[in-house]
Amino acid sequence: MAIVTAKDFDFHFPDWLHAPEVTDEERKKIQASGLAEPYVIFGKEGMCNPTEFCFFCGEKLTLPMVMWHGSNHSEIWLHPNCVRPFCNRMMRDFNQLAIGKDEANAILKKQKADGG
Repeated sequence: MAIVTAKDFDFHFPDWLHAPEVTDEERKKIQASGLAEPYVIFGKEGMCNPTEFCFFCGEKLTLPMVMWHGSNHSEIWLHPNCVRPFCNRMMRDFNQLAIGKDEANAILKKQKADGG
C-alpha cells in the first residue's frame, strides 16, 4: 500500500541504470527515451501508471490518492476517503463466510452509521 502525493510523480531514473552491466549506449538510449505518461516512482520498487478513476467510487482521482499492489502486480487506486468504505465492504464479504450473511450485514450497517 502507498499514499501517493505530487512528489511521487517527480521523475528520476531507477538505481539500476547505473549498474556496471548497463552499457553507456544503453544508458544514453534509456535516458533519451523519457516517459510518455505520468508514472508514480517508488524508489527501487519501480514505476506505476495510475488509473484515471477510483476503483471504489468511479470518480476521477485527485492527489493525494492511495494505491495497493496485488501479488500479480495489478493495482487498485482509491481516493483516501474511499479506503475505509472499500475495506468495510471487503470485511463484509469475509464476515459473511465466517459468521453468516445477517450478522455480516448488521456489522456493515453499523460501520456505515459510524462514517464508513
